[in-house]
Amino acid sequence: MALQNLFGWNLWVAIIILGGVAGSWAIYGGLKSVAWTDFFTVIVMIAGGLMVTVLGLYMLSGESHSLIDGWKTMIERNQAHTGIWKQVVEANAQNFSHVDDYDRLSVLQPVTHATTPWPSLFLGLFSVSIWYNVINQFMIQRVLGARNLYHARMGIVLAGYMKVIMPAIVVIPGLILFAQYPQVMELPWDEIRPEADKGYVHMLQTLIPVGLRGLFLAALFGAIQSTVNSVLNSTATIFTLDLFKPLLNPSGGDRIFVRVGMISAVIILVVSIVLAGFINRIGGSLFIYIQSLYAFFAPPFGAVFLLGILFRRINGWGALVAVVSGFTFGIAMKLYIEYAPHHVQWLEPYAMQGIVNWGFCVIVCVAVSLITPSPRPEQVTDQLTFNWRALNILGESAGPWYTRVFFWWAIFAALVIGLVVIFSGWFF
Repeated sequence: MALQNLFGWNLWVAIIILGGVAGSWAIYGGLKSVAWTDFFTVIVMIAGGLMVTVLGLYMLSGESHSLIDGWKTMIERNQAHTGIWKQVVEANAQNFSHVDDYDRLSVLQPVTHATTPWPSLFLGLFSVSIWYNVINQFMIQRVLGARNLYHARMGIVLAGYMKVIMPAIVVIPGLILFAQYPQVMELPWDEIRPEADKGYVHMLQTLIPVGLRGLFLAALFGAIQSTVNSVLNSTATIFTLDLFKPLLNPSGGDRIFVRVGMISAVIILVVSIVLAGFINRIGGSLFIYIQSLYAFFAPPFGAVFLLGILFRRINGWGALVAVVSGFTFGIAMKLYIEYAPHHVQWLEPYAMQGIVNWGFCVIVCVAVSLITPSPRPEQVTDQLTFNWRALNILGESAGPWYTRVFFWWAIFAALVIGLVVIFSGWFF
């Protein structure tokens, strides 16, 4: 969509070129190419994203050309106490949150908020966050490719620091966009969300000189290539090692498995390109579409994984029944919201559906496991489940204190807590 708006490319052409080039790189180069691609492109992505934020704040500062003045203007307008900013927020409060007014600058939104109800800030980590960051092979493949356990742990902590930077790259440009162009929210509700997908591209067109747009094209392509590379590599690995090898060819050699992996990656790539072209026709927000899928798929797996490593009584039957019933329960909730005229409003946000489904799966998994035979001893060793007495979090490294994983994790955790407190409505 960015290429279509920035450079006038046909959408299908953009999808095919990006998918083809990025997919070929992943299929030919494997996991090593994924790692090196991510290493270089993340630098360009962060630099380019911060440039949009800085130039946007300069735009809001007017003749003073001061980042501080631009920040003050952004905060004042997003508080929406006066003018058109107040009008459009009040006009859309019911659409966003089913309330008469809401604070745009707070991370603590009403439980009925369409995208970020406050319980998801604390409970969402048990479902979507665990699924995406801990058991998603697309993400964990980086950890599996680390030089040693210390590098793997420090890589995870570094990823946390990247998340701390993300609001400056993603959230603040949205606040700048609203401060400068609040009239977008005067559109009909079904047109606002698709326009939101184009907001960042509009900022690029407005703020970035023509000569620098190539940098953002590189950053965009790097982000897409990173995702395509990782997903293709992960999917091909899972298909080859978890399905093809045990079920169809247990005695095959590495050469056969590499060939099967490449063929399956090509097929997956072609199917994905076709799907991408049609997803654009769904209407509504692409962001909400993706997050809704996450909230549907994640809860059963998040519940089973967390219980599996914390509770040694969980068995395969409990996991299987929880996953199957979790998907069924997720569909039932969506049908209830769609067709029950007097359904509870707090269940409408996809994040709340994910939280409720996660709790349901926890109960089902525990109940079924307790009424079925216990797992065998070799299935619940210390390498597969937590042994709280054997954990040594503070003494994981023999080096100086400033090299300890826990030290850097504690700083990260403090930063996150600080951001939540600052943007909880108490300071702005």
